[in-house]
Amino acid sequence: MGTRKFAAPEQYGFGQSDPRTDLYALGVTMYYLLTKDYPDSGLYHGPLEPVIRKCIALDRSERYPDAAALRAELLKYTDPNMVQTTTETAKSVDNDSDSSGNIFTKHFYSYREKLPVGFRSGVIWKMLTAVWGYLFIFWLCRSMTTTASDGSSMTGYPLFVNRAGAFLMLIGIVYFLGNYCHVRDQLPFMQRSRALHWILTVVYLFIYCILMFSLVFFLGGE
Repeated sequence: MGTRKFAAPEQYGFGQSDPRTDLYALGVTMYYLLTKDYPDSGLYHGPLEPVIRKCIALDRSERYPDAAALRAELLKYTDPNMVQTTTETAKSVDNDSDSSGNIFTKHFYSYREKLPVGFRSGVIWKMLTAVWGYLFIFWLCRSMTTTASDGSSMTGYPLFVNRAGAFLMLIGIVYFLGNYCHVRDQLPFMQRSRALHWILTVVYLFIYCILMFSLVFFLGGE
């Protein structure tokens, strides 16, 4: 038994519940209090983000072992400057969600995580920017020309493969950087530290681009 979005994976039949199950729900609750949204939205990047991420880790062994451990961690954030920063971040998220053109209401919150990158916040200017960005990527790939190894311009199937490969690569980069459905967080070592996270982001993007180039070559894009 558990409330959707707040229930830990083990409550869906993936294991036996224990105190760490409650800490998962508490982590989601903290996130919701700060953003009026769920962790999948990716809206909050304030001081408490590492604590919340540890609370809602899919693997129970990566969460705090008990409430006392979580309480000890939270006490480190009682510094007045830290509290002020956390409060200001929460207000910023609240204003971004409610008074800056957000067209969504709480009735749509559960669906926002599935929307394309750029549309999840519901902020009008961000969505308009995303529309132009996607149109630009489509235009760029649709109008691109490529040359074969002998210097002649590609046509037909090889040109299509190159254009499709370029489109998928650019969209993949956008979705990866936008952390769509927390794809970055699911990769190995991405939750160790913020610095390591961004270093590995560059590494994983490089590997992804190499794989896409290899796929295009394999499919006949020369």
